[in-house]
Amino acid sequence: MDNASVPEIEVLFPTASPDAYLSYVAYGREMEQRLFASPALLDHLRSLDIDMSSEAVELLSVMATEFSRKAHEAEGAAWVAPRVSGRPEAWIEAARTLERWQGLGLEPTLKTLGIEPLDGEAERLRQQIPGAIHAAIARANEGLSAAEPPSS
Repeated sequence: MDNASVPEIEVLFPTASPDAYLSYVAYGREMEQRLFASPALLDHLRSLDIDMSSEAVELLSVMATEFSRKAHEAEGAAWVAPRVSGRPEAWIEAARTLERWQGLGLEPTLKTLGIEPLDGEAERLRQQIPGAIHAAIARANEGLSAAEPPSS
């Protein structure tokens, strides 16, 4: 089956304040800028099987852009729950990439680069995002859309 015939999966991300989403995006963009400025750090990430040029990373960039757009649209609202669509294979790899990042314990390294860790609601959001992706994939595998949660 070619990639054009694979249906996209829509991921419904956790409900959080617009500020939490904006903080999450700013954190990710700052990490990305610092990483691309450091060839040694990029090589280290590649050695850990984190490919910063994959389709999954492109999807994560689209995700961050959508998070930012939805958060700005929702300014003044108590919460936002963005939705982003992408190919299932890209979402699977995106979730793995995020989980690898979270499991690396890079906070001390990031702090030496001047990147402060997330806290509070933004940190909870960061931890919940891979699970939201996995839930959407599971629903798609069950033949349900992201808007129709499995019945209990």
